[in-house]
Amino acid sequence: MNFDMSSEVKDNGLKEETTVVTPLESEDGSFLIGFIFPVFLPVLFIILFLFSEGTDLGEHRLIDMFMFIDLGMFSILGLLCTLPLWPILGFGMASSIEFTQKTRNGAWFSAIIGLILGTILFFYLLSIVGKQY
Repeated sequence: MNFDMSSEVKDNGLKEETTVVTPLESEDGSFLIGFIFPVFLPVLFIILFLFSEGTDLGEHRLIDMFMFIDLGMFSILGLLCTLPLWPILGFGMASSIEFTQKTRNGAWFSAIIGLILGTILFFYLLSIVGKQY
């Protein structure tokens, strides 16, 4: 009795390729991922500013350490720091080859809007901060 089956197994030369699709590479909603990701931090500080109207943290070490008057001033200064990052992140994502074309298009569109809106909002907030000091 011979159980040698090596002669019966043949290699067709076809290899099955498996690809793993991550959420950043999927085609569903990838434009929105590219559009929303660069603008996330400025929107976060805008929401923080809108909810900080009339609030005072009093004696808080972090705010005293950075000499912020209240949470509203902290959110304005945070927004001033993150507004220039919006177009930088957008153009960085748009020029990266690691994302799909739809994600890069969304990031490019977000970067263009960030240049226009970010510049206007940046100088407006800079004038508000300048009036208080």
